[in-house]
Amino acid sequence: MHLPIGTLLNGGKYRIIRYISSGGFGCTYEAWNIEMECNVAIKEFYMKDFCNRDSSSGHVTVATQSKVELVNRVRRKFTEEAQALFRMNHPNIVRVTDKFEENGTAYYVMDYVEGNSLAGLLAERGPLPEDEAIGYIRQAASALDYVHNRNRLHLDVKPANIMVDSASHAVLIDFGVSKQYDEVAHENTSTLMGSTPGYAPPEQMSHSVGRFTPATDIYALGATLYKLLTGITPVDASLRSSGEELDPLPQTISASVRHAVEASMRMNKNKRPQSIKEFLGLVESEETEIASDETNLSMGTGQNAANGNAAVEENEIEVEVVETPSVAPEPAPRPQPEENQKKNKFLWIIILLAVICGAAVGFMLFGGGSDIKKDSAKDTAQQIAQQIHAPIKETKDTPTIQTDKKDTTAQPQPVAPIPVAEQTTQLKIKGAPNGAYVYVDGNYFDETPLKDATISIGRHTIKVVKEGYESYEKTHTFTSQTAPINLTLTAKPKPQPQNKGIINGHEYVDLGLSVKWATCNVGASKPEEYGNYYAWGETSTKSNYSSDNSVTYGKNFSDIGGNPTYDVARKQWGSTWRLPTKAEFDELLSNCTWTWTTQNGIKGCKVTSKKNGNSIFLPAAGWRNGSSLLNQGTFGGYWSSTPHESYSGSAFYLDFSSGGHSTSWGSRLNGRSVRPVCK
Repeated sequence: MHLPIGTLLNGGKYRIIRYISSGGFGCTYEAWNIEMECNVAIKEFYMKDFCNRDSSSGHVTVATQSKVELVNRVRRKFTEEAQALFRMNHPNIVRVTDKFEENGTAYYVMDYVEGNSLAGLLAERGPLPEDEAIGYIRQAASALDYVHNRNRLHLDVKPANIMVDSASHAVLIDFGVSKQYDEVAHENTSTLMGSTPGYAPPEQMSHSVGRFTPATDIYALGATLYKLLTGITPVDASLRSSGEELDPLPQTISASVRHAVEASMRMNKNKRPQSIKEFLGLVESEETEIASDETNLSMGTGQNAANGNAAVEENEIEVEVVETPSVAPEPAPRPQPEENQKKNKFLWIIILLAVICGAAVGFMLFGGGSDIKKDSAKDTAQQIAQQIHAPIKETKDTPTIQTDKKDTTAQPQPVAPIPVAEQTTQLKIKGAPNGAYVYVDGNYFDETPLKDATISIGRHTIKVVKEGYESYEKTHTFTSQTAPINLTLTAKPKPQPQNKGIINGHEYVDLGLSVKWATCNVGASKPEEYGNYYAWGETSTKSNYSSDNSVTYGKNFSDIGGNPTYDVARKQWGSTWRLPTKAEFDELLSNCTWTWTTQNGIKGCKVTSKKNGNSIFLPAAGWRNGSSLLNQGTFGGYWSSTPHESYSGSAFYLDFSSGGHSTSWGSRLNGRSVRPVCK
């Protein structure tokens, strides 16, 4: 599908060094600028679902006449994006330096960012510390703010599209699906677009172009931050819409960052931050209360992201609830809070002053100076002052009131007991397995192992969640006690499924899919070994892979799976082993998470089933062309049994790198890896 290494472009100005990745709209290459003697990145317009490439000339054509108008329209859009990016000048946005047309398609040239993507960084190191993750997100946010202020959207923000150099300088790349929008958020260019599951919000997954706003990018930015902090790809928005929850953020994450992630990933775009400035305000905010009608990320019941794949203890842990025996005392009368006492004293003082004023008026009207009236006023003042516990200080003529701020002799008046739901008792939760989350009414305590806590008495639901364990939940009624209530809440390890087996001497892993996948390549004895390379439809290796010695090139074939003449897996492994079909590769792509990683010193992809958590490792074995071995350690290409329906020189294969993974089709001449499957 992509151009071979060494291809010259733009009149010999650029030479392809390596293929990097492919998306729905094009291929990305690293190239050498021969004139300027520097590395560049080149984006080629190539819609893999609608375009074909001549394997010898590299010329691109449209597969069917009915799609010509569509492809031409999107290609014009591709060129317009290049022009728009050329005019952008921001330190965190990749710089476009050139554009040209060749091979029946369009290209644009960008600065080559020497370093790693955040996706590659995660694959090597796992979840990032909060400060480091926020540093990268701030830089990406600055880039997005610049883009949004020019009435554009990126629409593909994700870790793979943020490059980081050795100085931790982040650069936002790949504006291939960027869209221009007007002030009322109506799309005014092409409506054809892509979306990355996990990072695209609901309006993008449903292709509701007219609803796109900066909040669409902000969802993806929040999802990217979530990935950096957890190492887990967020649950697809369509699955979240049907009730599936995100795994909780690590409990070490600060409240402000947790708030920012939760707010930016709200399903309703109107409830997300509406600008980058608002998003960054949440990151910096000290507010911890989240006003939202949606479930918080921390309320999910998925695996503990902070602990990864924790080993499951072999012994079964019993579940018990133990209350320390004691007699619950009657609730003691509660004194009024100091604030209420102050308010009541103030009220009594007002009343007292009114009485004194009245006495003074009476004194003046009815024969002032009378000892009886004076004594009567003094008695009244004393009675009122006693009620508010304030001693009276007499002057020569008129009684006045002096109140002490602290009266240790006064006894509070009895008040009714507070409602049961407001009383609290001390709670000690113990026995939870290391790395477990313990929830009370859906909110987890702030550390594990848990310290003492207080809880309102009444009915509460306690739940323990840990990866590899069966969740345990119990509704328990707490009563007010002098001694703490001790709860021992643990969970039993989940039974481990029988997920491995051997057929005809070769081991497989059950990923819960339609076929079982071998643990290593043909020609390898362990998962990390590259194994052998085979041209499509051939069962032996060669020193030179070319049309001169090809068995299948230019010939019409149906699916070759299970045919020992053309299927090397069946030929060499026997039994039910065979090449996977393109459909089975597509199933592997859509039902597994793909993590670029290093296993025993070998780079490749760890492919983990979303259905049962089992995984296989696919080494990046590279591929053979002619007598050369190319891209070993950076690219993986695995043959399927499915030929291209229109081109007798091509067949489908699985390709992957640190930048992504997909099914592609290419020349049958090339030598590629084989990973067998069986029923």
